[in-house]
Amino acid sequence: MEIIKVNLKLWTLISILFWSCQTEAQRPRMKDVTPEKLAEIQTQKQAKALDLDAEKTKQLNAINLKYSEKLKALKSNGRLTDQKEELKAMNEAQNNEIQAILSADEFKAYKNLKNKQRTRLRASMQQKRKRLQQNRQDQMQRLNLNEEQLEQMKAIRMKYAERRRALRKERVKQTRQELKDINDSQNKEVKAILSDTQYQEYLKIMQEQRQRMKEKAMERRLQKREE
Repeated sequence: MEIIKVNLKLWTLISILFWSCQTEAQRPRMKDVTPEKLAEIQTQKQAKALDLDAEKTKQLNAINLKYSEKLKALKSNGRLTDQKEELKAMNEAQNNEIQAILSADEFKAYKNLKNKQRTRLRASMQQKRKRLQQNRQDQMQRLNLNEEQLEQMKAIRMKYAERRRALRKERVKQTRQELKDINDSQNKEVKAILSDTQYQEYLKIMQEQRQRMKEKAMERRLQKREE
């Protein structure tokens, strides 16, 4: 539970640094946006909410661009969730620079804006986590696992989740073959603890998950073309 809380705080911080004042529907994917575009989006939202003049908007854009570039550089060094202290330092430094160009009332409004966003992000992430947990419970029910099988499945899932995290930490971009090898090994261990009927249902569930991921990827590509 403590790990989940820490990850939630980190992802909230990352999201605030990257996507300040945007709704999820408006937010582009990290890999698809340049630091310049990100700074532009942030600045437009913040300047409008704070009713800033042209000069302060220009200064704010320069600060947002500076930290968008820093964040992209940090991301290129590995997973952002493995760089907690760097993220905290960047967030504090950005806030300090923004405070220097705003009046006391403007900065108070800016902080309120970020706090509201933090609340929205946490609520959204918690909802996603609940949906994921519910999906896993539904999948386990479909497999009709006994208590021993349930514990074995949890152990296998955690084992290979850790392998995937280690691979991402070691290499920013993983090859398809590397991920396929991990998936094949996981499936082999799962097969060893299930009956033939359960394993066929398990493969069906995995295929459904892949199909949902493909559909979401297609939706993102279509949305990008329309922008």
